[in-house]
Amino acid sequence: MTKEINNRIQNYDASIYKYCLEHKEKSVFDLMASFFSDKSNLDNKILFNQAEQVAKEFNLNLDSDVLLSFCNRLNILQASNAMSQYIGKMDSHKNMSKQHTANIIMFGDSITDWGPWYELFPEKSIVNRGIAGDNTQGMLFRIQDILPLQPKQVFFLAGINDLAQGFTVHEVFSRYCSMLDFCQEHGIEPIVQSTLYVGSRLAQLNPLVEQLNQQLKSYCVDKNITYINLNCVLCPEKTLLPKYTRDELHLTALAYQEWATIIKPLLNE
Repeated sequence: MTKEINNRIQNYDASIYKYCLEHKEKSVFDLMASFFSDKSNLDNKILFNQAEQVAKEFNLNLDSDVLLSFCNRLNILQASNAMSQYIGKMDSHKNMSKQHTANIIMFGDSITDWGPWYELFPEKSIVNRGIAGDNTQGMLFRIQDILPLQPKQVFFLAGINDLAQGFTVHEVFSRYCSMLDFCQEHGIEPIVQSTLYVGSRLAQLNPLVEQLNQQLKSYCVDKNITYINLNCVLCPEKTLLPKYTRDELHLTALAYQEWATIIKPLLNE
C-alpha cells in the first residue's frame, strides 16, 4: 500500500502526506494547530481557518484515498491563499504606481520581494516590484504595470521558480527576453542580474541555472544590456553559500548587503 500511495501522491504535497503518516494517531484539529501554531500571523490565521473547515471532513487513518484527498484539499487551499496574496499585491502595486514615480525598479520574485531596498538605498528613488512565488510568466504579464512609474532602470532577477516548476531553459529565456525587449522599446534601461544558484538541497537545478545565465549573458551582449554576475560573490562555487541563505534558496540580510554593494555603482540618480 505504501508504494501505491507514494506513486499516487507525487502531484500533491508530499511533505504534508509524510507528516500525516508520522502523526496518524493525532486528531486532525491538533494537526492543524501544529501546522499553524503562530495564528497571530495574518497569513497563517487565514490558512488555518480554511484548513479547519476542510479538516471536519476527515479522520486520519492509513486509507490511501482519505490521505490523498486530505493532502489534495490542503494543497488547493494553500495554492488558493497564495493566489489571493499574489492578486492583492498586483493590485496594490497598480494603485501605488498611480500615486508617484520612481527612477529605479527592482523586479522579480520572492528573492527580490523580500529585499530591504528602501533601507539599503534610502537616498535613491527606488521601488520594489518583486512578488513572492512569481515566475517569468507572471512577470511578463505585469511588466506593463511599471510604465506609470516612469522608471529609468529596471533591475531583473528571475527564473529559479520557473526551473523548479519544470519549465525549460528555453521557455524561461524566451519570456525573459520579451521583458527586456519591452523595456528597451519604452526607453527604459533593463539590467539583468544573474539568476542565483541554489544550495545543495536543490542542487539539481543548478545546471539549468547555469544554462539560463549563459544564454542571458549572450543576449545582453547582443542587445547592449548590462549583465551583473551576482553569483561570483554569493555563489562562487556554483552553489549558494550557507552564510547567504536560511533555506538554500532565499537570502539572508548579509546576502542583501553584498548584493547592494555590487549594484550600487550602477544605480541611476
